[in-house]
Amino acid sequence: THKAWHAASDTIAKVRYPLVGDPTATLARNFEVLIEEEGLALRGTFVIDPAGRIKVIIVGENLGF
Repeated sequence: THKAWHAASDTIAKVRYPLVGDPTATLARNFEVLIEEEGLALRGTFVIDPAGRIKVIIVGENLGF
């Protein structure tokens, strides 16, 4: 999905950082946004600097995107 989005959007095509999916929910678990009982993750945006430090966290059920 990310590849298709990247190919179809001039704006997203300019993004120079990785867009990742999480089919095994590993990232959702690690970032503590997974609702285990429902098998769903809250929508989240995490900005991580080159040193690996989390700089911004925005998490919510619906961020309106």
